Amino acid sequence: MLAEIKYIPKAMQSYFSNYWKNRGRDAKYISLCLKEQYPYLLNGDKESGKPDPCYRWLEKANTALNKQFLDEAEFLTKLVMKVDPTDLQAYFILGGVYLQKRKYLEAEQCFNKILRAVPDDMASWANKGLALVRQRKVAQGVKCLNKALEICPDEISVLNFLAEAKCYMNDYEGALKDVKKSYRLNPRNPSTKKIKAAVEKLVAQHSKREFAA
Repeated sequence: MLAEIKYIPKAMQSYFSNYWKNRGRDAKYISLCLKEQYPYLLNGDKESGKPDPCYRWLEKANTALNKQFLDEAEFLTKLVMKVDPTDLQAYFILGGVYLQKRKYLEAEQCFNKILRAVPDDMASWANKGLALVRQRKVAQGVKCLNKALEICPDEISVLNFLAEAKCYMNDYEGALKDVKKSYRLNPRNPSTKKIKAAVEKLVAQHSKREFAA
């Protein structure tokens, strides 16, 4: 990854400048921060023995994603990709950012990239499935989610995603079955509680319509 590090500094500083120019930030200040934090990267000192800065950028990106600082997470992952375009962790985090930004096609493409390299990555199958469901490609999404369940049958997030997919298919009983299993696995999970309440409401509404008919 660091073999061509001496060719990166100018491009990175330019990337910082262009990225922040439209966001009201001082590009010179950002560039200065980069120099202070990662001088061995900017100076091309690949023999310094210090940790690869990409690892720290990915840590910061993951933290930013968890805190919903989506622009920051996107920026940091793309910065890593300029150093190493094959970094799968960067694609995974960026896929998560795109899911949060409702850029579902772009998210799907990120997870496809990972699955070509690691075909049994459960989380990528699950997130790809969710991205497809949100694009209303529900049947394709369910296939991906079932693939994720084959790898990890008791994964709560996958069960919750499947419940959402089955709601789109008007299979409310199937959705309720999935979310109840998820709830049994971890009744304290706030996402599961929220989805369970929503699905139970849909089931009740559907039952009323059938009774009225």
